[in-house]
Amino acid sequence: MHLMGEIISPFSFPSRSANYHKIKKYNVIFEMFDEEGNGEVKTQELERMMSLTGINPTKSELIQMAKDVDKEDTLFNYESFLGLMVLYHERTKNQDSELRAAFRVFDKEGKKYIKYNTIEEMVQKAASGQKEKTHKFE
Repeated sequence: MHLMGEIISPFSFPSRSANYHKIKKYNVIFEMFDEEGNGEVKTQELERMMSLTGINPTKSELIQMAKDVDKEDTLFNYESFLGLMVLYHERTKNQDSELRAAFRVFDKEGKKYIKYNTIEEMVQKAASGQKEKTHKFE
């Protein structure tokens, strides 16, 4: 399945053991909203479905998600919903990696924590327009 130009597979989830349980959970949620039993759910139900998965997107994220699953009409199928969940988890994984990388910038000594003073100092520099000295890596 292709969603927004990306190849989506159930195996795109973080681990195969998690795959089965997540897919089963998503299937149960989808079936709860498939009122007519025809394999389709109204796009307007997406927000409620997402909240049942533990995902609470912003309004703009929700609008984008609705566009991702509903190209032409007001219904989407299970395959589209599953693809959307895989895409969400991929994006989340990428954001998590970016946050960890940003954390490491401030955790220069590798202590796995950042002192409040360090954060406060960086915020004050940012607010005053001061720039941190940068080092060029070669």
